[in-house]
Amino acid sequence: MENWDGWLTLLTVVETGTLSGAAAQLRIDATTIGRRLDRLETKLGRRLLVRRGGRLEPTTACRALLPRVEEAAQQLESARILAAGEAAKAPRRPVRITSVAFLCDHLLAPQIGVLAAGRQPIELLAEDKNFNLARREAELALRLGPPQGSRRGARQVGWVRYAIYAAIDRDPAKLPWAALDSSLAPLPEVRYVEAQAKGTGIQFRASKLQTLAAIAAAGAARVVLPHLMGDRHPRLQRFGDLSVLKRPLWLIGSEGQSAQVATVARRIEQIARQALKG
Repeated sequence: MENWDGWLTLLTVVETGTLSGAAAQLRIDATTIGRRLDRLETKLGRRLLVRRGGRLEPTTACRALLPRVEEAAQQLESARILAAGEAAKAPRRPVRITSVAFLCDHLLAPQIGVLAAGRQPIELLAEDKNFNLARREAELALRLGPPQGSRRGARQVGWVRYAIYAAIDRDPAKLPWAALDSSLAPLPEVRYVEAQAKGTGIQFRASKLQTLAAIAAAGAARVVLPHLMGDRHPRLQRFGDLSVLKRPLWLIGSEGQSAQVATVARRIEQIARQALKG
């Protein structure tokens, strides 16, 4: 029984009575059906089927073999069902998504139910370091800019817009500036604040946007924040209706990603386009 394809083909022909019927059921062509039967008969050294009235019927030798073949088929089907059940019960591997903290907190975390639809485990890695997707340190990355080098597996999913914010009970024009620390000077949001604060300088610095938001909410300074953060903060107001700058948001995935990772990637793209539209 080492060649199960041949025995399965024999059972199907006996059941349907024709090569074409067996071909349709097994989703292969009738020529392949015939070749399998020929090989099986040659191996056994006896005829297994004869044609009577337009149908193929089992010979006496074939009828003697059928009970054992049918029993083997039932055992294989039981094993397949058992394996499928065990696979369904096995825990799914988590999909790890890396991004800067404010995107994890204000874009992904509020929509975690959408990302995890169907009980998919999700890990949000709110880190500034770049995880290596090729080594599977993470499956997906959200970055404020395109990847360096090849853009295979990457696509832009929106624009993150920034505006000036201050405490709701303060006049932003009368407040000093606060910005991210000088180690982050190349960032567009830092360059913008430094250009605006040339006359008076930047009074406060912080390493995180969350800290800048807290400084602004305390009424101590005006800051530049993403709309995702500033518009949702209960103690902050936007200064003016226009964005002062925008940065492209890119979704990056590793090559050869699984179906579950691809599904989560599509959900991230939908969430980003909805949250960042306009």
